[in-house]
Amino acid sequence: MSSPFLKLLSFFKIRRGLLYKNADHIFLHSSFAGFIGRVASIGINGNYYYIPHCISFMRKDLSKNKRKVFVFLEKLANLKKCTYLACSNSEREEIQKEIPNASVLLLENAVDVPFWESTRDSERENIIINVGQIRIQKPSYVCRNL
Repeated sequence: MSSPFLKLLSFFKIRRGLLYKNADHIFLHSSFAGFIGRVASIGINGNYYYIPHCISFMRKDLSKNKRKVFVFLEKLANLKKCTYLACSNSEREEIQKEIPNASVLLLENAVDVPFWESTRDSERENIIINVGQIRIQKPSYVCRNL
């Protein structure tokens, strides 16, 4: 989705895929893909979940006006009802403040290292399974209180 044409094309591909698959639960990740997915899904049934991974209007590296544009776009995309899955309490509170009619659940994605250390079975090593990618996210200065 590196060019405007490819972004528009992705909208139609996502919509076609949603219509063809007739899925019951659809998870939309990241601000941009989540926006396109929600707009493309208007009029298509299913339970939609949006996981912004630091919602765009919380970014501190953007101007106040740009953050206002992102709030407007979130309200526009919220025409398609979905459940936001916030990764921190501050993100949940910010979404509820800016988009009061949104359904928001908190799904902490932080790892409590002392818990894992205290529950470790000394007989064997812990086995941890990750589904997805573990990689560096936005710099800590980009989102506040996450």
